[in-house]
Amino acid sequence: MSNYKEDKYYPKVVRVVSEILEHERVVKTIDVFHRVGVLSEVNIKKWQAGQVGYLESVIECNLK
Repeated sequence: MSNYKEDKYYPKVVRVVSEILEHERVVKTIDVFHRVGVLSEVNIKKWQAGQVGYLESVIECNLK
């Protein structure tokens, strides 16, 4: 936890969350993953259609 700001995704996540909050009152994790570029629209649709067992299996990054 002490080095989370060093993660390569940190600046992107901060920017995306700020952009979302300019227009929305709620930040959905799925929107952040999509806008950061680690979750494609195709995989979101597959997950919503029940074709993907769990969302984490199609996120294109290490979730540690």
